[in-house]
Amino acid sequence: ILKYWKTEYFIDSGSELTSSVPLDDTLKNFSEYISPFIAGGCGGVVSRTLTAPFERITILQQTSSIKKRTSALKLTHSLIKNEGFKSLYRGNAFSVARIFPFSGAVCLTYVMVLKHIKPKLEQYVGPKQDKWFDPLFRFGAGSLAGSVATILTYPMDMMRTHYSVQTTRTPIWSSFKEITKGNIFNIYRGLGSTLVAACLFIGAQQSCYDVIFRKTVEHYDPHPKKLWMYSIGSGISAGIMAQTIIHPIDLIRRRIQLDSTKSMGSSFSILRQIMKEESITGLYRGIRPATAKIAPAVAVALFTRDSVLGRI
Repeated sequence: ILKYWKTEYFIDSGSELTSSVPLDDTLKNFSEYISPFIAGGCGGVVSRTLTAPFERITILQQTSSIKKRTSALKLTHSLIKNEGFKSLYRGNAFSVARIFPFSGAVCLTYVMVLKHIKPKLEQYVGPKQDKWFDPLFRFGAGSLAGSVATILTYPMDMMRTHYSVQTTRTPIWSSFKEITKGNIFNIYRGLGSTLVAACLFIGAQQSCYDVIFRKTVEHYDPHPKKLWMYSIGSGISAGIMAQTIIHPIDLIRRRIQLDSTKSMGSSFSILRQIMKEESITGLYRGIRPATAKIAPAVAVALFTRDSVLGRI
């Protein structure tokens, strides 16, 4: 096993999201489901840990009032000065506990859809439609994967958001009590806008990454040892595109999560309020630290996922 890991430079991509190691029938059936889940979870954990400080800065910027708005650099300096460097990683342990099943569910669902549904639909697609069918189908598969993972892990995301904006050290489970005070279903407050954001983000991320990576590799035909550079570059591009699309929706989602007076159907009222008070630029508050976090996060997550998936 160690020799294989040291000598192989295998990177899985696109529809080849399957194990590269020959397995017997029993292990193959088990690996079909567990390998994508583990690989996706590992990618999520690594990327989230590396970009945790950007995540907290983004949340604080998105949820602060317009009167308290400050730049990302000033906010970072203030947190380190007043609360210490560790404050940048507040809530990261819980984020890792949430991101592993989330990323694992995304990868597993995406792989299953590509493997079992895509071949059945391709037989109805003609040569002229094939160019647009593949990226659109991957976008749809990614959107479905994002929806499934979001519904499964949303309560943990709510608790993590509340814990990240706290300035005093309190047990993370106190966030659960605060959120569900009066109504247990408050744990799903903001799910609607979150589902929309997850569908668009995961769909754009997966389709852009698969298409960009495959096209660049086909065009330049790089040496296997250089595939990691193409994977990282494709991931960064996919992350920037996806974040630009969903950032306004993500901002609205954070506002709903942190305001107990907002209902799940108040997304449009919050949108009108932001447009009235801050204009369209208010919808992109925190876009810089978010993009600085998302671009490398997506690249690291997908590279780690493909590298692990190619070896288990």
